[in-house]
Amino acid sequence: SKVPEIKAPDAPKIEVIREKSPAGDRKGSLAPGSGQSSRRGSLIPPPEDTKGRRPSLIISDERRRPSTDMRRPSVQELEGLIDKPSTPLRDLGDPGPPAIVDVQESYSAVEDQTGYITVQVEGNPAPTFRFYKGMTEIIDGGRFKFLTEGDTNSITLCIRKVKPNDEGKYKIVVSNCHGEDSAEMQ
Repeated sequence: SKVPEIKAPDAPKIEVIREKSPAGDRKGSLAPGSGQSSRRGSLIPPPEDTKGRRPSLIISDERRRPSTDMRRPSVQELEGLIDKPSTPLRDLGDPGPPAIVDVQESYSAVEDQTGYITVQVEGNPAPTFRFYKGMTEIIDGGRFKFLTEGDTNSITLCIRKVKPNDEGKYKIVVSNCHGEDSAEMQ
């Protein structure tokens, strides 16, 4: 919250530029802010958490900040994930329709490796879920495996031996007796 206060008045911006270096004046005319720091103003807080991921991820992180750390598992953790047994999702929150509380807008995977799409959910009673690729429902089995984790209340779609044609829009729909929620990712 301090950053906007500093950036709001025009005068300090110019002073900052002059203090930094005489060349800063030229930068000031190119960039909306003062040189390096405020040109990327909106991106300053997230890079530590998100290890410099793409802005599309950062936008969703700001909206759904609490679990940023939870779902940046290391590659080793992810590789072991597909062999772990699922644990049932828990009833979370007040009785009511489920909500997807954490999802990335885009996921990437290496060809021939396993790809993972992880979504965190809440709901009471615990929701059931369905994954879709385009309009087609994905069935658990073959190259696809669904994994639920009760301790983090997350659902992971594992795709073994990712192929180029696995690219595209995916959708998850979570539902319980009170209603449903859905999210799209690619």
